[in-house]
Amino acid sequence: DHTVRLWDTRSASCITTLDHGHPVEAVQLFRSGGVLVSAGGREVKVWDVLGGGRLVNAFSNHQKTVTALAMDGEQRRLLSASLDHQVKVYDVHDYRVVHTIKYTAPVLS
Repeated sequence: DHTVRLWDTRSASCITTLDHGHPVEAVQLFRSGGVLVSAGGREVKVWDVLGGGRLVNAFSNHQKTVTALAMDGEQRRLLSASLDHQVKVYDVHDYRVVHTIKYTAPVLS
C-alpha cells in the first residue's frame, strides 16, 4: 500500500503513517529514533519521525528499484542498493552521493 507505519508497542496502535508513494522495499531507522529512511521505486525518502512524520528529503539516484538500505557504524553514511547493479553511498548531512559501487548483477540486499 506504499506506506510505512510506526507502531506504539505498548498500546498496539499505529501512531504515524508515512506515504512513500511506491511499494516500500526497505526501511532504515537512525539510532536516535528521530529519523527514518524509506526506499521504494527509484526513490529514497528521509522522514522526521519526531516532527510528526514530516518529509525532510527525497532523492532518486538509481535507474531501477531501490532494494535495500544500510547505515555505516558511525551513522555518517547511508547506502542504497538497487536492481541497477549499483550501491550508492550518501553523506547523511546533505544526502549527496559520495561514492558509487558497481556490480555485475542486481543488488538485492
